[in-house]
Amino acid sequence: MTLTAPDPTTHAATRPIPKFVSVDDHIIEPPDMFDRHMPSSLLDQAPKLVKDDTGKDQWIFQGESIGVPGLAAVASWPKDEWDFNPTDLSEMRPGCY
Repeated sequence: MTLTAPDPTTHAATRPIPKFVSVDDHIIEPPDMFDRHMPSSLLDQAPKLVKDDTGKDQWIFQGESIGVPGLAAVASWPKDEWDFNPTDLSEMRPGCY
């Protein structure tokens, strides 16, 4: 995609908003993402966020745990606490999901 500088003579509200995708940021699904965005006919097949035996959130898909929702979502954490240990939504800032 080629981006050009906006024309400063046009009103900001009429200029198109460029769409950017960061390849370096982590995307964390909100807990209700699949409930809100999948057709109702497929909801029984959608990933589900559940608490495991230790009380941590886990995504379950087709009967398998496919990971923790907060892996590496460390926005606002002190650098010495960054790691890849399982975290759940209660340990993340809501803006991360």
